[in-house]
Formats: sequence, structure tokens, C-alpha cells
Amino acid sequence: MEKQDNQFFSLSQSIDFSQIYQQSEGYNQTSKVFQNCHNSSSPIIQLETSSLNIYDKYDNIHCSILQLELEQDEEQLQENDSNFQQNNQSQLLRRASIMWNSHIQLASYDRMKILNCLTLTNDGVLRMCILQGSTSFNYQQQIVDYIEDKKDLGIVDLHLSQNPFLRQYTIGEILSFLKKVEGIDFYQVEFQLTRFYNFIQSYYQETNMFNLSNIQLDQKDEELQRHLEFFYDYLGRFYAKNKENSSQMFWYQIARYNYRAHQSEFVRSGYSKSYLELLGLNQSSLSSIYLRKHQVDLIKEKNKITQQTIEVMDNQFKSPTEEKYVILVQTFDGFHLNLIQRKYIIKNEEAKKNYLMKNDYSFILIEFDIDIQELQRLIEYRLKIFKNPNHLSIEEFIQKELSYLFEDVEYSIHSQNFLEKFYKENLEQIIKLKEQLIKQKEEKKPCGFRLINQNVINQYHKNTTV
Repeated sequence: MEKQDNQFFSLSQSIDFSQIYQQSEGYNQTSKVFQNCHNSSSPIIQLETSSLNIYDKYDNIHCSILQLELEQDEEQLQENDSNFQQNNQSQLLRRASIMWNSHIQLASYDRMKILNCLTLTNDGVLRMCILQGSTSFNYQQQIVDYIEDKKDLGIVDLHLSQNPFLRQYTIGEILSFLKKVEGIDFYQVEFQLTRFYNFIQSYYQETNMFNLSNIQLDQKDEELQRHLEFFYDYLGRFYAKNKENSSQMFWYQIARYNYRAHQSEFVRSGYSKSYLELLGLNQSSLSSIYLRKHQVDLIKEKNKITQQTIEVMDNQFKSPTEEKYVILVQTFDGFHLNLIQRKYIIKNEEAKKNYLMKNDYSFILIEFDIDIQELQRLIEYRLKIFKNPNHLSIEEFIQKELSYLFEDVEYSIHSQNFLEKFYKENLEQIIKLKEQLIKQKEEKKPCGFRLINQNVINQYHKNTTV
């Protein structure tokens, strides 16, 4: 099953899905439905407080769209059955287009775009992608085109592209929706969100003053490639090839200002493998999460996510010397951990020298720290699952059953194959991580002094003068 999914995922990346979708027979009809939805007077805001799920409003529309497409696709498949039998790859590509269409449509309904870095999801949560992309999966605005295992850098790299079906909402529509969300300080949210929104819009207005020619736009695309090379080289120098930092856990996001679209866009994000191992993931399981569109929040309390977003927006105006956040997360096998997030903005040296591109690119890096004792408890928890999953305590059993990873039958804790393959490798890596963290902690201990009793000093001088 995993091999088939990987095959489908890799093949799907080479397809221009937007073109396939627009060329389908039902595109004109479905696009009219979408246009009517988007031109209507904010139907999402009219939701009752008791039901914040946007799907409730659009269920009938979405079902009719999928029904129409699937019927037409089925007819076409029947007409060309002989051709598909001769070319299995074409059939697989067709399947990919059908599945991807539904994913793109769904993505238009479960999140409201405020800015490219800021989203309001249908659970009433404000999400700042430049920080919470590290703890939330499949809530991003972008489409994940490809997942690359960069073994030399020790990272899993996500290639991103813009979602053309995602509508941008006005600040008024967003605030009207948030006013009905329970458990948040609306007036604090309103103040911080409005201030941050106006700040970003003023930046866009300044940047839009530059009118670039087609040749210059092409040069900007080439410039992007140099920008990516710089930051991959940075990750290699400071982490993968640096023994002191080789075990450092981190997440990153790379963005640029797109002069063609006149807006910022995120082109890459990724995870260090040490961070994935801490969460209970590897490259394969991470790919499955994104392929199957599983939405996961490591921070369980939704209002905590919104509150962290407010804190991030506020820090944009305070310019703190260190941007640090402490969060409680749940790993994919149900263990609760306190993590420290440290946010850094890395500047490209080439961009610093060139005024016209100094704000065109950004590289956000989030480093994670964990207490050694908590890491030891995580190791003990996973050892217990690995050696004898049936002898868990009641609390541990509940944690496991409510965890993200084991909701999927394929990752069931009762699978001996999963235990032997995943937990054994994971434990080895986590134990290595612990040893390296302890070593780093010892090496970073500052030089100190010890107070000596005055009587001892006097006795010493007495002995030396004799």
C-alpha cells in the first residue's frame, strides 16, 4: 500500500493539475458555482455560533461538483477503456487528476486566507504559518507538490506552490467570523490582527511601485535559485556538517516576493530528521500525512494556537532580542512534551548588498529545545511500547489510543511489523539525540569559581611560610 501511494505521489508531482482541471468538461459549470460562492455577500459569516464548520454551508455544492466530475470521468473512462488498458500510466495519471481536483476544492472551503502567512481555519483558529507550520500539518495555504529526502542535509524538504482556488477574504469578513468564536479575547484579536494586516498591506504597496520588465522577471526567477542554494548551503554548514549542531531539531520556511503575482509566496518548508524522530515520524510517514491530507495539530488546545499567533503578530512591532515560545505538544504516539521554539530570520548576504532585493527573500528558521529529563521520559515510554505494548498503564493506554499516528489502521500499535521497523530505529536515534544533547550541555557549562573558607586560606599561608 505504501509503495503504491509513493508511486502515485511521485507521478502526481509531474502533472500540471490546474491545466487538467480547466480542460475537464465540467470545468465551466463548476467554475460558475465557485464564482457565485465567491461573489456572494460573505456566506461564511452568516454561520451560527453553534456550528463553526464551513462545510455545513457548502456540503450540497461540493457534493454536486464531485458528483458531476465523477460521472463525466466515468463516462470518459468507459469510452476509452481499451486505450487505458494499453497504457496503465495514463490511467494512473487520470486517477491522480480526479483525486487532486477534490483535494484542491476541499482546500478552498476549510480555510480562509487573510494574508499569505496568515489563515483562519474553519475551527475558528488563527494560524501564523511562519511559526505554526512547524506544529500543524496540512493547514498550509500552499499545495505540497513534492517531498524530497535530502539525506546529505538531514532534512525532509517540501516543495510548495500557490493554490489558485483559495480566495482571499477581507479583514472585515475575518473579524465578523472571529466575533462568533468562543474562548478568545476578541478585542485583543481585533487590535493585533488589524494592526498586523495594515502593516503587511503597506509593505505590499511599497513593493508594488517597482514595475519589472519580462527580462527582469526572468532574472528574479534565476535569483530565486541562487537564494535557495544559499540557504541549503547554510543548513549544511551550520547543522549537517557541524558536529556541535548536527543533532539540532529545527523547521524552516523559505519565501520570496513574487513580482508577477504582486504578493509573497512560500516556495519551500522542511523538517530536520531529528525533529521528526522526536515527534515519532520519518520521511515515509510524513509523506503519507501530506498525501492523504491528514490535518494534525500538535498543540491540542485550539485557543492556544490563536493566542500564539497573536503573540507572534505583537512581536513584529516589539523587535525582541530573542523570539522564544514555550508550547505543550503531543507526539504522534501520544506523549506530551514541553518544547521551546526559537525563531530566527536568516538574511542572504547577497541580498544585503543589493537594495532592490533586500526584502525580496526570507528564510525563517525555528529551532527546538527540550529538557533532558523529558526526553528521558519519552525514551522510557517508547521502550515500554516497543517491548510490551500490552503492559501500558491506563494513562499511557489512553494517550496511545488518542494519538494521531495510531488512528490510522496501517500504523496500528498492534502491528508487530510496525513496532520492529519503526520503534527500534526511532529509539536508537532518540537515544543518540539524548547523548548528543547531554554532551552539548556539558560543553556549554560556563567557567566558574568556588568560595574557599578563610580558615583554609590562613592554614595554607601558615604552611607555606614555615
